[in-house]
Amino acid sequence: MDLKLAGKTAVVVGGSSNIGRAAVLAFAREGANVVIAARHQADCEKVAELAKDRSGGKQLVVPLDAIKYDDVERLAQRTVETFGGIDIFVGSIGWDSPGDFLEVSRTEWQGVIESNYVFTLNYFHVLLPIMLEQGHGTIITVSSVMGRRGDPLEPVYAGTKAAQILFSQCMARQYGRKGVRINVVAPRSEEH
Repeated sequence: MDLKLAGKTAVVVGGSSNIGRAAVLAFAREGANVVIAARHQADCEKVAELAKDRSGGKQLVVPLDAIKYDDVERLAQRTVETFGGIDIFVGSIGWDSPGDFLEVSRTEWQGVIESNYVFTLNYFHVLLPIMLEQGHGTIITVSSVMGRRGDPLEPVYAGTKAAQILFSQCMARQYGRKGVRINVVAPRSEEH
């Protein structure tokens, strides 16, 4: 299948595992340059090798802590320096600390908010100026079906995933007219 991605540059945060890994390999099969970003460089390198075997494009590994704004800026800068721009960005990380809300510590729920929602704010704030200057770009946020229906043992997670969905809808309405396509996918995990 030719999705016309040959020569395009796709950045996948969370690209070392699960949905992010699948996205990296799909972009690679289509001939895109892929940037694999996650906390653990060794895991990213393994995915880069798999992508290399499937691709006519190039691979770049950028280790980062996605909740750190400076790391997201560094990711964008390295990508632009290496490939000249960012055509597609996929934000595919998430963290949960399930349990009765009153039994979940403040530190745990703050971590869920940072991993799921603050990260989203970070990458939109960093990427939108780049894509607006290019005149094009696509941002895809990987949320969850939990953001649409919730679960009594995952209220903070569900809240952050709902926030991702609504925030992305707001951004799509504002920046879609300016050439930036913004979408959210909300997969359902097998446990739910």
